[in-house]
Amino acid sequence: MTMSSDSPKASVITAAYNRSNVLYYAIESVRRQTCEDWEHIVVGDHCTDDTEAVVARFNDPRIRFVNLPQNSGGQSAPHNHALSMARGRYLFYLNQDDFFFPDHIASSIACLERSGADIVWSPAAVPLVSNRNSDNLDDQPVALMGVTPNGYFDASVFMVSSSWALRAGIAARMGPWKPHDEILVSPSQELLFRAWKRGCKIQFHPHVSVFMIQSGSRRNSYALREVSEHERYFDLVYSDPHGRAKLMERVAVSTAIAPGASARLDLASALRNLRDLLVMKASGAIGIHPNSFDHYYRYRRDGGLIAWHRKQVLGVPSLGKGDIVRLGDNAADGFLGFGWSRPEGTHRWMESRRGQVSFRLDKESPVRALAILGRPVTAQTVKFQIDGQAALQRGFGDGMERVEIPLSPASDLVVLTIEVSRTVRPKDVEPGSDDTRSLAFAASHIELI
Repeated sequence: MTMSSDSPKASVITAAYNRSNVLYYAIESVRRQTCEDWEHIVVGDHCTDDTEAVVARFNDPRIRFVNLPQNSGGQSAPHNHALSMARGRYLFYLNQDDFFFPDHIASSIACLERSGADIVWSPAAVPLVSNRNSDNLDDQPVALMGVTPNGYFDASVFMVSSSWALRAGIAARMGPWKPHDEILVSPSQELLFRAWKRGCKIQFHPHVSVFMIQSGSRRNSYALREVSEHERYFDLVYSDPHGRAKLMERVAVSTAIAPGASARLDLASALRNLRDLLVMKASGAIGIHPNSFDHYYRYRRDGGLIAWHRKQVLGVPSLGKGDIVRLGDNAADGFLGFGWSRPEGTHRWMESRRGQVSFRLDKESPVRALAILGRPVTAQTVKFQIDGQAALQRGFGDGMERVEIPLSPASDLVVLTIEVSRTVRPKDVEPGSDDTRSLAFAASHIELI
């Protein structure tokens, strides 16, 4: 380990909020960089979980943690605070949900020095939500984010801040991160667009060196503290000697499939795409972020994008005694975390060995148990956990059965995890079935009693 005590080569900045389990992978990826001359400044947005303890356990003098006294509800305040502390000659941002590949810092600095750019950005590998429930890692498609059609900066293309590297002196010209409730687009994209308007040279670095897991597309991800994808992909990148090649192979396949899908666009879709393109180009030309109009149409107010994101990841609904959630209905989506397929009218299947259901308890109507009606594909034992603790283990036959699982009246957020020993293809066990999905457990409804 080498670090210049007064001025490390790189300052890495992370804004953190109550996801210490995934923050671990972000920090560990910095610690495993081929460039060791760095400092990592982690600023909590008034974290109330064990984030500080998790950071302290690294016991690395290059890592500093500050917890803000008030929650701001976004990345901007933590980032601005960290900028005031940064001493590095180059600046990097790393979202708590993401992690670097081992050469990200070294390769990005080399690109900055070689190109003479003020800011460079790299493409990020992004596992898509599709098939993420599969127990086979190879089933999940992986795309690239942040690639523009011609390799030049295009503000309409999302470039996650985890993929940026910039010269420290440029930060003053760019100015501070703006609060999310004062702008229509995300603070990171507004800041990058502002840098471009102020004459910063922004250069594409065509080297995939960042891994991004989009929490906003994974419902209840903050509330449930889901970490399985981070575990799988971090192990692939850092433990498998061929992991990077495997990942890039999956990116190549996903990219090759995409043009076939877009080629089937009808005339109306093509005209809408042309309209959107013209709006984006015109808005950029007059100094307005090209995504502002679209975001206003979707969210109707400044800060609407981040408000939607927070609702997706934190907005677990409440239930009280007598309430029933019918899992075969779209209305149940807000209660479901990792593991579930789309609704099928009377029920919904788990597509992996584990599935999660979550809700907050209504304190005005105390309950004693959660009842669930369901069954596995074939007769087998099913395990039920409440908040990570074993609650019940039950053998099932072929039909739907009702199970009652005790609940603690002191609970606030309840997370039910259902686990089976194996998934099964209905085609293999049901005569005449052509269903080739790998399924685990079908649930009809849950009820609080």
